Amino acid sequence: ALCFATPDAQEAPESFEDEHAAPETEQSRALPPTEPPIPHDTTKVVTLEESLAKPDGPFPSVKSPRKRRHLVQLLIVGAWATLVGLLGNIYLGFSCYFAAVEVQVGAYSAELDLHYGLWVYSPAQSAMVGYKYCQAYDDNQESPLLAQVFHLAASAAGLFSLGVLWYYMISGVVSSGFWSAGMWSCVLATLLQLLVFLFFTTETCREEGCDWGIGSSIVLVTAFAWMILAMEMRHQRSNLGIGARPTASPKRVEMTTVNSQKYRPMSDDSSYTPPAMS
Repeated sequence: ALCFATPDAQEAPESFEDEHAAPETEQSRALPPTEPPIPHDTTKVVTLEESLAKPDGPFPSVKSPRKRRHLVQLLIVGAWATLVGLLGNIYLGFSCYFAAVEVQVGAYSAELDLHYGLWVYSPAQSAMVGYKYCQAYDDNQESPLLAQVFHLAASAAGLFSLGVLWYYMISGVVSSGFWSAGMWSCVLATLLQLLVFLFFTTETCREEGCDWGIGSSIVLVTAFAWMILAMEMRHQRSNLGIGARPTASPKRVEMTTVNSQKYRPMSDDSSYTPPAMS
């Protein structure tokens, strides 16, 4: 038997979408074909803090090589000043070799060297028994009171400066006023350390004539250490931006680069004219 297809017969849809697709009208056929949109370019997100954190900028970041170099320099000078300043003043407090006096004792006028420090001295009995020892000043020997006061004041001022320095090195944060106080305290420690030489104005040195001792050299070295530390703190204050604040608070800024045309341009065929709508 032969089967003939009638005009009313229709082919089955290939898929579910084709079956339920919207019917094509004359108006939809008039629209030009379009291509899928071009995706946007990648978005770069930066912050104002990152834009200010330049190696040569006014507010260098912690990770910048410039700030790291200044921190290492401050660390080296601070460690050296701590070693010299603290150990030097400790030595001056327990040693009796700040100045030396040559005296004659005994029936044969034997010449002996007696040593004097800021807080202790070696009596004549120590030289006569064969070994020298130091003891605190008593009623038999006048103590250099003025030099002792300046020694304590210089030690206190230097300790305050070192406290400010190491507080910043450990925490990384210090106020501008606190840093300035530490810097000027270091300058004061330099002057007070040099005033310890008023020891040579005591009655013993005026009558007997004191010679320069090891402690006197240590006073010079310690005063030099305080002066170098004060200069370093002043120099690194601007380099490290201590106490400085940026004019604007860090804000999130989006810098996006987008294509000026969202879709690709249509064909250059200008002869295309959509059909008139009936």
